[in-house]
Amino acid sequence: MSAIYGKFRASSVSDFDRNIKKLISEVQKQAMRDSVKKSATPMLQDARAKAPVRTGALKKSLAVKVKTYKRGSNATVMAIIGADRKFVGAGGDKPANYLHLVELGTEHSAAHPFLRPAFDATKAESKRIYAASLGPAIQRIAARVNKRNPI
Repeated sequence: MSAIYGKFRASSVSDFDRNIKKLISEVQKQAMRDSVKKSATPMLQDARAKAPVRTGALKKSLAVKVKTYKRGSNATVMAIIGADRKFVGAGGDKPANYLHLVELGTEHSAAHPFLRPAFDATKAESKRIYAASLGPAIQRIAARVNKRNPI
């Protein structure tokens, strides 16, 4: 794992404390979200490649949505890969309404899984991308926080 270096100027303990709290808040908001979105890209591309094509609407509707859940001072950031709810296909169909039926199947049609296989095939690459992009994102945000609030 790479080390993270940064410079903070502080004339008092309270100034230093304020900068650290602001850095933590900014990291939760931006750095983790950016890194999670970057790490989800290979999964999205693989899911699109493996998606069954009948009209092409399901494949075109696949997207990444990044959600942040905060609880106290902790935050959980996750990427959700699925059909965009706002997408409407050429025939007026909404893939978000039937993606789960294609992935898991029904009693009348066989399953055509593409999301889980995409996850299984790309999870190691996604972890690598997340680890590689988080450090530089934290450094970029630390520099921005220190520049905005020179102490």
